[in-house]
Amino acid sequence: MSDRGSGSATRRWETDQVFAVAFLGLGAVVLPIVGPLIGVALVWASPRWTRRDKAVALIGGLVVPMVAVVVFLAMFSGENFALGRALVGPSAVTR
Repeated sequence: MSDRGSGSATRRWETDQVFAVAFLGLGAVVLPIVGPLIGVALVWASPRWTRRDKAVALIGGLVVPMVAVVVFLAMFSGENFALGRALVGPSAVTR
């Protein structure tokens, strides 16, 4: 978060900002779908985050994990698991 417009070099984080960062980071592990959504919603609802901060939170909190899930599903779906077998080896993919 930037300090644009404030007179002090450091600024105390408010509770909603702490929760937003926590849900963006840990929410993906603890609450895989809901956590990042809550984090992004908290970031976008706060007037203290800049547009750039909000865009980074949206991309890092939602877009990157969604792309990772799509890639994972593409690797290990289909009848032969071809991409997954090519990347991690046949023994890790076979049943």
